[in-house]
Amino acid sequence: MHRADSAARVIAFALALAFAAVAPGCGGGTSETRGDDEVTRPPPDDDSKREPTQAEKLRAAHFQACEDMCPLLTRCAMVELRANMDQLSPEDRAEAEKIGPQELRANTDQCLSQCQGGELSVRQVEVVRDCITGLPVDSDPELAQCNELMSCLLAAQKQD
Repeated sequence: MHRADSAARVIAFALALAFAAVAPGCGGGTSETRGDDEVTRPPPDDDSKREPTQAEKLRAAHFQACEDMCPLLTRCAMVELRANMDQLSPEDRAEAEKIGPQELRANTDQCLSQCQGGELSVRQVEVVRDCITGLPVDSDPELAQCNELMSCLLAAQKQD
């Protein structure tokens, strides 16, 4: 098995669970994409004096919520993985120990693509903001913080 595939498989469950807390509430609305299906931000408007529309403000808030949430979900997946290493098979444990920045970045990029490719309501954007408020931006959160994040996102999903 290719190392990246195996490593991705090891953390895929944790990341999928984390993203699933928000994704089902995302509609299948349109998104702007490049030829390689990577989601891109809408182009900036040339008229800098024009006030952004409500839809533009929501889209910007949506993208920012995804950019704030996805790296945190990836870090939480790794925190969860480390906390449960003793429950992995020896093969999966060996692969988990090889997970590096490239695999983590790929998982974050996948989350961003899925999150930014859908539509979030104003309430969903606010929920994501509320759930991630106070969590570490550039360092690994504690396992308890990750559990609280997941509980927050899952509770919000049940309200939809």
